[in-house]
Amino acid sequence: MVAAESSFRTLELSHSLPLFSLATLLIFHYSNYTMTTDRKTRRSFLKLSFLGAGLSMSNGCSSVYYPRAFSRKKRSPVPSDQPLRLAFIGVGGIGKIHLNVMSKSKVQIVAICDVDERELEGARDMLSFEFPGVQIFQDFRVMFDNVKNLDAVIIATPDHGHGMQAVRALREGCHLYLETPAVHTLHELKVLQSEADKAGRLVFSGDMHSSHEKALRAREVLHTGVTGNILQVHAWTNRPVWPQGSALPAGSDPVPPTLAWDLWLAGATLRSFKRFTYHKFNWRGWTDFGSGALGDIGPQLLSFPYKALNLSAPESVERLYARGGSGVSYPKSSELRFICKSALQSNRVELFWYDGNRMPRVEILQQTKATLGRVPGTGVLLRGERGSWLVSGSECRQHYLGLNGSSRMTDFEKHDLWVSAPKFLQRIGSAQQHFLYAVRSGKEYDFRKTADIALNKTILTGTIAQRIEGLLKWKDRKGRFTNSDAANAMLTPHLQSGWEYY
Repeated sequence: MVAAESSFRTLELSHSLPLFSLATLLIFHYSNYTMTTDRKTRRSFLKLSFLGAGLSMSNGCSSVYYPRAFSRKKRSPVPSDQPLRLAFIGVGGIGKIHLNVMSKSKVQIVAICDVDERELEGARDMLSFEFPGVQIFQDFRVMFDNVKNLDAVIIATPDHGHGMQAVRALREGCHLYLETPAVHTLHELKVLQSEADKAGRLVFSGDMHSSHEKALRAREVLHTGVTGNILQVHAWTNRPVWPQGSALPAGSDPVPPTLAWDLWLAGATLRSFKRFTYHKFNWRGWTDFGSGALGDIGPQLLSFPYKALNLSAPESVERLYARGGSGVSYPKSSELRFICKSALQSNRVELFWYDGNRMPRVEILQQTKATLGRVPGTGVLLRGERGSWLVSGSECRQHYLGLNGSSRMTDFEKHDLWVSAPKFLQRIGSAQQHFLYAVRSGKEYDFRKTADIALNKTILTGTIAQRIEGLLKWKDRKGRFTNSDAANAMLTPHLQSGWEYY
């Protein structure tokens, strides 16, 4: 899908060029100086980085500045003796995992960015031996203004920041590794596809659990048709394990001195800082920032059926159950039903999602309970014409196959097909290694033509359905729901003035 060019208007700066250039030089000089100085100096640098962002403001309102001129050329493969130049946006939590994995590859980490100074300092200390010259920033815009010739950017921030960070990276000519879900809204997904196409850059939707050997081998075994056509997919989780389903809290707490709260909000509806409410983990349950349990663990759980069956974006989604929830927070528990096409089957597939400790009906899980002695708190069950396939847990490592008429299932590693099924999937390594391989080799990886894009659309239509009663009909070609104005109102993020980027 290609969005109209008018959707990507560049936001102008009203400051004078000499002032901005001077601030840029000061930041660049100071960043080099801070590499060998103490904690107090590092904090001063971060304040100066923030000042640089302030000089990119119009009448006191922050503007997401995207240069008009940026490369649209497709880069040639990076020579094998040349390290990839990487930057990271978000280096706490899962971002720290990506940083640790990729730092052990043949790369040059030149910049890291996080709105929380504690995370920045911890990450820089971790990198100090191998990458002593790494620059640190609290504002991703300042980072891109000062760090050039990057090969790739890894984004692992709260969901609501992905879109603007990704678009800026693409417009700077960078390949992208995006933590899941790729973006926060369906319109941003459309913008992401368009910008990636214009920039000729790779967009890789991170899924750390689908690249290891057991996950790949399971797809190959299922591909033999041992279960017959899959009719239903049931995915369930005990998440959320964070507060969810309530109204906004009253009052405010002091903002931690290491946190740039306005940068963390990134254009979302203004609100007071509340300790243990948003930053740095509980943002997942709030509709302005996260995608609930579905967006948190759904991409991992649903990756296997989506890639094994080559499922499409849903034709419809319906909320079957919801407990709690409000206009600002997702339900405490929910149940959804999607209808999807499969490129490998003639029949459509019913996909059921359960969160908040809800599970499929008892009769659906009889083989599972008989085999494991219990029903796992998180799992996926594919029900076919001749049998069922169980994935226990969220890491796609424990697989079981049960044929119709049998009371128990068999560990698929002990099944004859584990040895005899043809191998046809490429083995590259972890998701991070796969991404680096694709960037370095120039091998095509089209986000728009993989199951990842359909999976992201499923997640994002589902987060809308969790807040609206009734059947929602999704028209993927038009990028809209055909029967709900209320649902369509949730397709686009509502950003504060000065932060619009799409």
